[in-house]
Amino acid sequence: MKAASRFLLLLIVTGLFTSMPTRAAEPADSVRTDSVKKHPWRAAGEIAVINLLVMGYDHLFLDMPCYQVTSKSIKNNFQVKKWWWDADYYHTNAINHPYHGALYYTAARDNGMNIGVSSLMALGGSLTWEMLCESEPPSFNDLVTTPIGGITLGEPMHRISDKVIDNSKRGIERVGRELVAALIDPVKGLNRLIRGDTWRVRPGADSYSPAMSTAVELGYRYLDVAEEKALATPYLNFNVDYGDVMGTEGNGPFDYFTLNLTATAGKEQPHISCVQVKNQLWSRQLGKKDKPNAVFGFYNHYDYTSALPRYDLPEGQRMRRPYGYLEIASIGPGFAYRTGSLLKWEQQIFVHGIGLGATPIKTVHKKGSNRGYSFGSGYGARTTTDLRLGNLLHARINGMFSQLFTWDGFFADDPNRQMGASGNSIQGEEGNTVTFMAEPSLDFFPTRHFGLGLSGRYFWCHYNFKFHPHETSHSLELHAALKYLF
Repeated sequence: MKAASRFLLLLIVTGLFTSMPTRAAEPADSVRTDSVKKHPWRAAGEIAVINLLVMGYDHLFLDMPCYQVTSKSIKNNFQVKKWWWDADYYHTNAINHPYHGALYYTAARDNGMNIGVSSLMALGGSLTWEMLCESEPPSFNDLVTTPIGGITLGEPMHRISDKVIDNSKRGIERVGRELVAALIDPVKGLNRLIRGDTWRVRPGADSYSPAMSTAVELGYRYLDVAEEKALATPYLNFNVDYGDVMGTEGNGPFDYFTLNLTATAGKEQPHISCVQVKNQLWSRQLGKKDKPNAVFGFYNHYDYTSALPRYDLPEGQRMRRPYGYLEIASIGPGFAYRTGSLLKWEQQIFVHGIGLGATPIKTVHKKGSNRGYSFGSGYGARTTTDLRLGNLLHARINGMFSQLFTWDGFFADDPNRQMGASGNSIQGEEGNTVTFMAEPSLDFFPTRHFGLGLSGRYFWCHYNFKFHPHETSHSLELHAALKYLF
């Protein structure tokens, strides 16, 4: 049970960080929807309904044994002595489960619960799903990806949608804002309908919340993966900066965060190819009190990148060396420094422990498994260097390094230990993975809102397998896009 105890400790630590009291100029929980009267039982009911709806859909439309829930399977889940590592697809564990957890979390937040209580309710929703809503044994990785990923994504969803809503608007603008807010945070859209807030006009100033800027870009992506056919696909990217990394708009949880999401088109690509989130948990300003130029704090990161093929394509059309990276439950200290007036320079440096991450792999036991990746824990570091010439030019380079270690993997000398066999708890291929990523970008804005962007992403990954020859994989992306800045 060493793995279970490590993850339970990780959940506790994360819960403590996300529920730390705020010491900001204005309270972090003073955004508009936090004035909603607390309805804990309504929140719990909505979490139960979310589980029932997802379970019903899975049972009716997905012909898989794990979704055929019976009273016997529920009884077995409570009697099982050893949880396992499930064999879900990469995108299921990396995207679907965190988003599922975000729905739990926002159900609580949008019913007036604070960050700490909402985090606990997300954990409760995930635990309920594991015990009652699937016929397979409870899963270690789901109890991490769902609540922790849900907190990491859910609070930005809650706050971004809150900034979109303007209760003083009427007509088509009001309808558009309500639809966009509901798209970002579906549970909020439902709750506003229940309360009648969707159409209720309330003139007057809104409660304090940090400033937010949003950039949308539409462009074309060229993807070159070693030894594979290059691809060119259109993409749509959303980038949100909420608050200020220097802590000028609050030093509490989520007073500052960034969110980057990329949707791609093309039959050989996943619909969501990149989601990157960086959340401030706590920070302290350094330098002059009236004009700080540096900050130290603690941050958590979520990073999903994928060029995995769609699984329903014929084998001959699949990219055999997919690249990707997953990082969840990642927490550590960070430092930021800013200087300059017309030409501004900003440097950010983060180091962190990674409670759960994953990397796709080429060499993998396929029999009886969807697993084309390895789970692991480890450490990492990130840097961001920004140079801005007024509002005209913006140059940036992001860097990332990590090493992930698989705790319990396939054994080459035991072919019967295949993922999916009864009683197994296997993370993937045993060994460790070293990943390096660089993301340079250059934006040119001749007008206030419209601009042009050039960017790229280089991935290098080395697989140190225990029972297979070591491998190295690398890939390159190039992007050209039109950008609009809100």
